[in-house]
Amino acid sequence: MSWNYDGSNIGLLTKEKKMHIIDPRTEKAVHTGDCHGSSKAQRTSWNGKHGLMITTGFSEYNEREYKVWDPRDWSKAVTTS
Repeated sequence: MSWNYDGSNIGLLTKEKKMHIIDPRTEKAVHTGDCHGSSKAQRTSWNGKHGLMITTGFSEYNEREYKVWDPRDWSKAVTTS
């Protein structure tokens, strides 16, 4: 779990391979979607004032990967490696 820079959103990654972005004031999910392919350990962090979210985890083939997400479009990662 990780708060963004101004505290308006919380990013959560679950063992169900899902990413949840939650607005703590309304306690409702802003976005829920797929993140990494494996249920192994995943981490999330926000990139300061830019608002980008970075997640690390494992692919379906158990290869380490990271993804960078833009809050304007949660449907796909900006960068995957």
